[in-house]
Amino acid sequence: MKSSMYLAADSCCRNVFLEVVPTESPTFRILHLLSTNPLRADPRNHTIPCVKFIPAGHWTFISQACWGDTWSWPFFDSMNTRLEMARQLIEGVAFMHENQIGHGDIHTGNILFNHSNSRPKEMVSSGELNTPIVPFHSTFDFRMAFIDFECAVHFQRGIEPLVRPNMVPPSHTAAPEQLKEGEETYDMFSADVFNLGRTLQREIQEARVKNHRAVTTACDKIRQYDNLLDLMTKEIPSERLTAATAYQLLMAII
Repeated sequence: MKSSMYLAADSCCRNVFLEVVPTESPTFRILHLLSTNPLRADPRNHTIPCVKFIPAGHWTFISQACWGDTWSWPFFDSMNTRLEMARQLIEGVAFMHENQIGHGDIHTGNILFNHSNSRPKEMVSSGELNTPIVPFHSTFDFRMAFIDFECAVHFQRGIEPLVRPNMVPPSHTAAPEQLKEGEETYDMFSADVFNLGRTLQREIQEARVKNHRAVTTACDKIRQYDNLLDLMTKEIPSERLTAATAYQLLMAII
């Protein structure tokens, strides 16, 4: 049975999302694992904070922080803020893989950040050519987080992270092996790297289409970042970077 999501308010009148999941489901077990120490206390854990677990028979209500979903708008006001966003997300995937968790459904809609989604009016046109870049991401300590663990799998240590094609990200984000039909298995960790790499490529490509000056000005960091994303999205899974290696290369760029 699938989980359900509801918007609610907690006892402190803060907005939260309530996710209702079967207590015996993999989704519950993975969210519970990621939300307990020492994993929750690890700064590399970039998954949505869970405020509370409320058992109700065969179901559990999971109260999660209500973060914003428009993390890529307006466009990042500098390459440094874009690289910080990528740093957190790549680090988050590497952390999940280190703890034997494959996400399985990484795309723009399953990434949030700690903001309410409201924007000043002047930001509406900030993505156009020759329009002054209005500072946004550089004005606060933004935090990125992954959500939606319905496709996630927690593998036993020492076991290859192989799964069969089932639920996959949108076709524009999915790895080639995720779109194949049949019984052939694929490496979920490698697919996660592809999914995130393609998501990050789409973000910067959209900024280029809009001629945003933060990416149309030539610099070494942009070229190195593009090369990194290319290595994360190789068609052949064995040729892709691992999340841990991608993180190391990104830190060298930063």
